[in-house]
Amino acid sequence: MKIDKYLINKNETIKSALKKIDGNHLGIIFIEDDNIVVGVATDGDIRRFMLKENSLDSIIHKCMNKDFFYLIDSDVTNNLILESLNDRIKVIPVLNAKRNLVSVVSDKVTSWETTVHKPWGYYNTLINNKEFLVKKIVIFSKQSISLQIHNFRSEHWIVLEGTATILINKNEITLKKSESTYVPRKTEHKVTNNTDEPLIILETQLGTKLSENDIIRIEDQYNRNSK
Repeated sequence: MKIDKYLINKNETIKSALKKIDGNHLGIIFIEDDNIVVGVATDGDIRRFMLKENSLDSIIHKCMNKDFFYLIDSDVTNNLILESLNDRIKVIPVLNAKRNLVSVVSDKVTSWETTVHKPWGYYNTLINNKEFLVKKIVIFSKQSISLQIHNFRSEHWIVLEGTATILINKNEITLKKSESTYVPRKTEHKVTNNTDEPLIILETQLGTKLSENDIIRIEDQYNRNSK
């Protein structure tokens, strides 16, 4: 996920904020001060402010909402996300303990960069082209992806945060931050987060078919069928 398009500094103008809102397609912008999220402004907030002030050069923090709903990444579960999204709350920022923006969840799909929810967590596609695909994968505490194989792609994983317990064929390894491994095509594999903190992995896919349809599940704790 390209976090920058959802963020704007509190001293930027409303005109700059509107450009970012137009670019992220979610109708909202998160306002930061020294990388700490201090408020939000929706396109509705800006319209109401403009009726009073009528100046695109006004500073965005003048119309921001300081009392906003958010989730902390270490507490996030798939059920919590689904329970939190409703008719009133359609976009939720996910912050870390320092209140830095780490992800954005929404009730609508806007592009291939949008967060995709899974029973075990969620992922964001960072790069998607014909030659390779890059994802940031977040696996919640005590959760795991299914034991699976891919017919058309290999995968390379780098642990960004947390500790990963990885099964490749019958071999189990443990990877910590900055460590990596490779999963060849047509190889059984599984990732588990046995810790109490979120596990974040950077995944690079290479192959002739880079699709969610190329998943053959062998075992799945969530009782899902193969894609």
